[in-house]
Amino acid sequence: GGEYVSRNIKGLYNKEVYTNSGYYLGKIKGVIFKENKIDSLKIKLSKKKKLRLKGIIIRYKSVRAVGKIVLIDRLILDKINYKKWSSGI
Repeated sequence: GGEYVSRNIKGLYNKEVYTNSGYYLGKIKGVIFKENKIDSLKIKLSKKKKLRLKGIIIRYKSVRAVGKIVLIDRLILDKINYKKWSSGI
C-alpha cells in the first residue's frame, strides 16, 4: 500500500524504476503531490539508453509496485516515443 509509501516518501528517492516487462528506465528524483497525495514521480532516465529526454514525469497511477525497486506500466514507453524501445517489449 499507499499508506506505507506515504510514510516513507524519502525511501522513494533514487529507487530504480523498471517497467513491468523488466526494462530499466532510470531513478526517481522527485515526488509531486496533489491534495496531500502522491500525484506523480519525476524520473531521471538512464544515460545508457541514449534518449533525447533527460527525464520524464509519470502519474503515480502508472506505478504497479513499490519495493526495492519501482515497477511501472510498460505503456509508459509508448509515451517516451523512442523507436528502439518498441522492439522486444
